[in-house]
Amino acid sequence: MLERTHGWLQASRGAFEQVAVEADVDVQISQNVRIRGRLDRLERDGSGAVHIVDLKTGASPPSAAATADNAQLATYQLALTRGEFVEGKVLTARAEADPLEVGGAVLVFPNAGKTSLTTREQAAKTQEELATLAADLDGLPDELAGPTLLAVTGPQCERCAVRALCPVQPEGATIHHG
Repeated sequence: MLERTHGWLQASRGAFEQVAVEADVDVQISQNVRIRGRLDRLERDGSGAVHIVDLKTGASPPSAAATADNAQLATYQLALTRGEFVEGKVLTARAEADPLEVGGAVLVFPNAGKTSLTTREQAAKTQEELATLAADLDGLPDELAGPTLLAVTGPQCERCAVRALCPVQPEGATIHHG
């Protein structure tokens, strides 16, 4: 996996400058939401835009459409557009600082069981898309802190370990909460 990743970096990343590896992210998005995490790799292209590289160890890369909607990558894009790069970290941008311009993100799957490395790209999100994501995230803490949690279906349902207990699944529909 390391050799495959190194080869991919050598072959495809010549137009990018490595800005950080394992970069801490700590950006306040709103009064209710703070995005904290760690970027595997942060790069800068010739225009100055930063790009997220997220290494994945899974064997099954998502479809291109699923990657376009990947919440983790979109959330990191949101954090970067509200942040600034300070001493190897992405922190909440100060009022006088120019926020980072994001050029997009890429998922990298160097799975050892495959013959080649697979990548999936997410284009830079528009300001409108990022504003919608920020608004959606803003209500999430209250939703998760309440006495009930809304169950919704999604692509993860097919692999879910508690599907038989889920009220939105046929096998879990008879489960009642008190």
